[in-house]
Amino acid sequence: MICAKEFIDKFGQIYNFLEDQESRETYMARIHYLITGDFGYYRRIIHKYLADVPPINGTAFDELLLTPPAADGRKIVLYGTGDVGRLLFHSVYKDDKRFIGFCSRNKEKQKYGFLGYPVMAPEELLKQKSFNVVISADDCGKRRNRTEIRRILLDGGYPGEQIYEFDKRKEGIQRYDPSQYFAPDFIKYQEEEILIDGGCYNLDSALEMRRHCKNLKKVYAFEPDPISYKHCLAVQQETGFEQVKMIQAGTWNSKTTLSFEIGNDGGSSLAKTGETSVPVVTIDETVMPEDRITYIKLDVEGAELESLEGARITIQKYKPKLAVCLYHKPEDLITLPLYIKGLVPEYKLYVRHHSNVPEETVLYAVIP
Repeated sequence: MICAKEFIDKFGQIYNFLEDQESRETYMARIHYLITGDFGYYRRIIHKYLADVPPINGTAFDELLLTPPAADGRKIVLYGTGDVGRLLFHSVYKDDKRFIGFCSRNKEKQKYGFLGYPVMAPEELLKQKSFNVVISADDCGKRRNRTEIRRILLDGGYPGEQIYEFDKRKEGIQRYDPSQYFAPDFIKYQEEEILIDGGCYNLDSALEMRRHCKNLKKVYAFEPDPISYKHCLAVQQETGFEQVKMIQAGTWNSKTTLSFEIGNDGGSSLAKTGETSVPVVTIDETVMPEDRITYIKLDVEGAELESLEGARITIQKYKPKLAVCLYHKPEDLITLPLYIKGLVPEYKLYVRHHSNVPEETVLYAVIP
């Protein structure tokens, strides 16, 4: 058991590791948000450092929908726990007279909840038929998107007049920086780059890096989700991205097989109660000896520390630039910076936030 003083000491140590004021303010905003749940801490960061990003706070929930739910006294459930679900949540969560939680087929979220609210199974939703349901699943064309969820509800006998949808025309209200891993001014590119893309999802990150560096020689793209993997293959073919080596596996600290939960968004993840299994491998064992890795990006839904452990040799040997998501697990605020500095003490650490919601806080490590 780690005592409170030890936690505070570790936070202080990491705070002092950070290289600039924006990093320190963003790091503290994350801590305060986790403790209080007050999005205002992030709002100040967004206002100060992301001036071109429109805030979603203050946008009325009903304004984000095609047709606002009827004022019939029914409670509201958001069906979907991806990016759209997060967006709608940040506009509706204060409306505790209507909003009661989420629906998702993700068993891990059913067990632990999402954003501090309960998550019911679709079967329970269909059994009760007593809520106004707002379909908040991401519509990416390759998963249980909004159209399919509406069909599932209607086929299950859910009253059509109690089903509502997010207005796709207003998706621009939510902003993510597509260059988030590759555009900060402290990132310096070499003449030739080799990228490890942990959690490549749809190859957007690799495509974005190709736009930022002179010569992207090779990409090791890891994706355990079978649906996303197939989508990546299609994107690779469509874009003529020959430098990509697709790997249908997750990144971990050993080569094994783990349970996996396939979601209906970009948040598929390793989970103790996953309905399927996927192979996981280490970056160290996968990288070819002749490839000098220059950049490692990890957005692996909570497996960041284990992925770094599985890349220990590569990191210590090549000291690549690192961009590691810092928002999936609260303990990552301590474990990730300390582990990285323990591997390569000369790394300079930065923290940046790249969206107008609490997600997309990234820890960077670079050698000047």
